[in-house]
Amino acid sequence: MASKTPSDIENKIKKLLEDELLIHWILSPTAESDKYWNDKIHEEPELEAILEEIKILVNRTKVREKEFSAQHQNNLWRKIEQATEPQKKSKKLFLPVLLRYAAVVCLLLGIGFYWQMKEQKGEETDYQSILSKVMDEEELSEKILIVLGENDKIEVEEKDVEVAHDTEGNISIRSENEKIEKKQTAETQLNRLYVPYGKKMTLTFNDGTKAWINSGTRVVYPSVFAENSREIFVDGEIYLEVTPDKKKPFLVKTDQLEINVLGTSFNISAYKNDMAYSVVLVSGAVDVKKVGEKQHTLIQPDQKYTYEKTTGDTYLQQVDVHDYICWKEGILRLKKEQLSNIFKRLERYYNIPLAYNSQIADQITISGKLDLKESIQETFRILSTTTPIEYKINENEIEINVKP
Repeated sequence: MASKTPSDIENKIKKLLEDELLIHWILSPTAESDKYWNDKIHEEPELEAILEEIKILVNRTKVREKEFSAQHQNNLWRKIEQATEPQKKSKKLFLPVLLRYAAVVCLLLGIGFYWQMKEQKGEETDYQSILSKVMDEEELSEKILIVLGENDKIEVEEKDVEVAHDTEGNISIRSENEKIEKKQTAETQLNRLYVPYGKKMTLTFNDGTKAWINSGTRVVYPSVFAENSREIFVDGEIYLEVTPDKKKPFLVKTDQLEINVLGTSFNISAYKNDMAYSVVLVSGAVDVKKVGEKQHTLIQPDQKYTYEKTTGDTYLQQVDVHDYICWKEGILRLKKEQLSNIFKRLERYYNIPLAYNSQIADQITISGKLDLKESIQETFRILSTTTPIEYKINENEIEINVKP
C-alpha cells in the first residue's frame, strides 16, 4: 500500500477538524462515540496518531472563556506553541507546523464556543406552564392556531399551511386560500403553534431551519433566536432540517428529553399520550439526554433512539430512516408495527376517533404501506384485507373489531 503524502495528511486533518462528531467526542466521550472512533481507527490505523495529537493539544489548551478577544487569541496561540513544541520532533506526522497551529486554533475556538453555550446557564423557560394554560382551549379548535407573543392569535382553516419567519422575525403565513404577513413586535417574544388532528404544516425559523409539523403537535419557539443559542419546545412529532451554526447550538426540548443538534436532519416523535418517544437521525449528529440527567447518547445517521416512558429505558437500533419520515408525504411505511400504534396515527391524521380493544390491537402487527392521501374509507378497506379486523364507519367515530 502506498504511504501517505504530506498533502494527504493535511487534507485528512482539515476534514477531521470540520467533523463536529470529533469535537463532541473529545469534550464529552460516551461508550457509543468511543466505539465509533475506535472503529474508524481500526479501518484507518494512521488515524490513531493524528487523533491522539489533537486530543493532547485540546487537553492542554482547553478553552472556557466567555469571549474571544484579540488578546485572548494571542494568548491561546502562545499556549498552543508551547504545548506542541515537545511533540514536533517525536511525531511522525508530515504536517507543517503552521498548518497544525492554524488547524488547532480553529478547533479550540469551536470548542470555546461549545463550552460557552454549555456553561452560560440563564433562567430556563417554563414551557410546561406556557402550554398548560391553553392546551384544553386549543384542543377544542379544528383550525391551525398560531399565537404570536401573548395575544396576537391567527387561525387558519386549510389543511396544509406554510409559515415562515425572515431573519428579523417577521412572519408570513400562506395556505391555499389565504396569505397573512405581520411585522414582529418584540424580538424576545415566544410564539405558540398548535396543529390539530387532520392537518399538517411547515415552519421556517428565522435562521433558515425548516420544520415539518405533524398532526396533533404543539411547538413553542421565538420569532428571533437568542444571540448565543437556538431553542424550541415540541409536544408531538416534527421533522427538522437544521441550518448549521457552530456558534449557536440548536436545542430541542420535550417534557422528557433534550436533543442537542449539531447541524442535521432528524425526526422527533414525542406525543405525551404515547408510551415511547423516539429520535431518528437522517444526517449529521444529535446528542440526546433525559431531562435532569447528565448521561447522554450520541446518535449516528440511520439510527433510532427510543425512550420508554414507563420504564425509563433507552436503546439504539439501526433503521431505515425513510420509514419514519415519509409521513411528510402522507405515507405510512410499516414493518411489524403494532396495530394499536397505527390506529393512533390514523386518528391524528384523519381527525376521527377509533373505538377498539387496545389489548387485542397490541397483539396484532402489520407490515406494508398506507397512502394516507386516500380517503379514510379506502384506508380502512385496505387494512381490513390485510389484517383480521372488521370496521363500521359512524358519523363521529369508527368501530373496529377483530374478526372471529
